Amino acid sequence: MLKKLTYLLLIIGAAIAIFLYIRYLNFAISLPKNTNTVLGVSEESTPAVSVFKENIKLVYENPTKIKIAVAGIEADIVGVNVAADGSLEAPKDGFKAGWFTESAKASEPGNLIIDGHYDTNTGAPATFWKLKNVKADDIVTLFDEYGRAYHYQVSEIFYLNINDPARLQIFESKKDNAYITLVTCGGIWLPGHGTYSQRLVVKGKLVD
Repeated sequence: MLKKLTYLLLIIGAAIAIFLYIRYLNFAISLPKNTNTVLGVSEESTPAVSVFKENIKLVYENPTKIKIAVAGIEADIVGVNVAADGSLEAPKDGFKAGWFTESAKASEPGNLIIDGHYDTNTGAPATFWKLKNVKADDIVTLFDEYGRAYHYQVSEIFYLNINDPARLQIFESKKDNAYITLVTCGGIWLPGHGTYSQRLVVKGKLVD
């Protein structure tokens, strides 16, 4: 009788053990795959980090077009450099704007410098003829080689004499912000110098 009771208890114990094991499997399957059941800490809230994260950087491209809608200015952009006398070159085409290739690219932190002719050799209006009509808070739009548009809000407008010792400050570039500097002729024509007496400077900050 005792032997039969022992066998019966063993069978009941085994049945209970199998039942509990099946329940455990069902519970484990229902858990999220990324849940740490050993430590009891859920990993669902941990954002996935790409192995390429360090290689993902903003790509800045050369500006190819400028548009100032309120002033009716729109022109293609070509690259320019510094002339032999230290002055900034202007585009050979009076109806294009010149991007100083040593300055920042479109939307890149730093000073992006663009110049343009005020008038042509015949006195006709050129690319930046209407730059004098731009006012503070107006928007300057640049397009890059991918057709992406970047908007700069005008913050400063001033004139510099061509012999002003501070005139080279317009080339300074700080990497804390992305901003733009537009330059064209202003003042009066100086026949003996073949240029105008001043430079009109318009500065703006990236607002994108």
